[in-house]
Amino acid sequence: MRTSVRIRISTDDASLAKALYSSLEPDNVGFPPGLSLRMKRRGGSLTLTFASSSVTDTLISTVDEVFEACGVSLLGIRSAEG
Repeated sequence: MRTSVRIRISTDDASLAKALYSSLEPDNVGFPPGLSLRMKRRGGSLTLTFASSSVTDTLISTVDEVFEACGVSLLGIRSAEG
């Protein structure tokens, strides 16, 4: 069974979406077999598409980890903005 999850993060600030994309991109490697993440940025929108042909629990854990990384990145970006 193949499962996919698509999440769109929208902001009013294209530079924020670009910074978030850049912060997540280095970690977008080394996924277990059967699991993938595609990222696409357009303007102030970042779309994350997760796909899995393996255990759904692994997909859920991966989505959770990426959201945690998003939160940490956003805190760092906001902190740098002042």
